[in-house]
Amino acid sequence: MGGYGTAAFIASYCLSSEFGVSFGFEHFDENLTVAWLTRRRRDDRPFFALVHYFDPHAPYQPSPPYDAMFDPGYRGAVTGSMADIEMGRRAGCG
Repeated sequence: MGGYGTAAFIASYCLSSEFGVSFGFEHFDENLTVAWLTRRRRDDRPFFALVHYFDPHAPYQPSPPYDAMFDPGYRGAVTGSMADIEMGRRAGCG
């Protein structure tokens, strides 16, 4: 792209190649490996690298009335696991 080498390193399912985010990148890494940088030594072009990662954060506990607004009967734990994300996606939540 415009004479640049391009790479993306993604740590979020919502930015995965499944959703088209990989379009235009020569290298798209959804496992956060950095071997691409080592290989870049043989490439004289300038590069653009998108690095996306999540900062650690505390569990989100919404305050009233938002804690019961969307599913007042919900009492389970949302772990943020890939299984949770996939279940929500199948249910039409994202």
